[in-house]
Amino acid sequence: MSCHNFSSSSPGRIWLKWNVDTINFMPMYTSSQLIHGMLSSSPANMFALTVVYAANSLAVRVEMWEQLFRLAEGINFPWIIMGDFNCYKDAKEKYSGSIPNHSRMNELNTWMFESRSFDLASTGLKFS
Repeated sequence: MSCHNFSSSSPGRIWLKWNVDTINFMPMYTSSQLIHGMLSSSPANMFALTVVYAANSLAVRVEMWEQLFRLAEGINFPWIIMGDFNCYKDAKEKYSGSIPNHSRMNELNTWMFESRSFDLASTGLKFS
């Protein structure tokens, strides 16, 4: 099974696929920068999942942060938010290219603070 945001974004930025034999995902909200829904592997194991592929432009990314704030207001159970935010929590998450931009760090850190979210440590390859 799959869902995507191709009708919200040209070209499509997010395409989710899953095995219906093991996982159920019910999309509830789609925009040009995110797909949000409920994911479960059993009735007792359910959580919200938001997959993000943020715009490169800060002016466009602001819309994504607002959408995430609206989603956060209605969530009172486990919520996993994952993807490419096109910004970073601290300078060590930045690899090559231009020097670290503090406004890009402030975007993510401000959202995490105001939404009372926290960053779980990642494993595996850090940069693709």
